[in-house]
Amino acid sequence: MSLTEYFANSENREMIASLLDLGLTIETVVQGNSENNPLEGAIFLFTGSLSQMSRNEAKQLVKDLGGRVVSGLSKKVTHLVAGEKAGSKLKKAAELGVTVVDESAFLRIVGRT
Repeated sequence: MSLTEYFANSENREMIASLLDLGLTIETVVQGNSENNPLEGAIFLFTGSLSQMSRNEAKQLVKDLGGRVVSGLSKKVTHLVAGEKAGSKLKKAAELGVTVVDESAFLRIVGRT
């Protein structure tokens, strides 16, 4: 039975209405998938300044695509985005084996080029 068939049945709709009257709440949950969340599982850290967008915009873009943004460097970071005047995090990233990308590579990763 399809959802269309289920909700076409008046008995099913009446049962749902009764449950709602009794206090049932319905919550929409969106499950992540690689199509909607291509950065799921990725952890980004930004250092230095970006020229094509603000760091806050870049961070929000990562979050919108299912990734996480952190403020400190650790082995869990999957991508260090190094903008202009990147600091000491570059050296530490190399020591930890973290992938370092520049702004243009970041834009490719997030589909902005």
